[in-house]
Amino acid sequence: MGIIQTPVVSHFFGCTPLGPVAWTGVFGATAGATVVSVLAPKWLASTIGLAPDDDQE
Repeated sequence: MGIIQTPVVSHFFGCTPLGPVAWTGVFGATAGATVVSVLAPKWLASTIGLAPDDDQE
């Protein structure tokens, strides 16, 4: 992604590089998805009353 977002290279491919607001959205969405992927299984298990699966190998 870094190569395509470089201004000269992106114009060669006919693209417009992302601005700071777009990069903020990219990083925010990535961080949010990461947090949800870590917290959701534990929250869902406690909500529906399942015991955590601790015997993973």
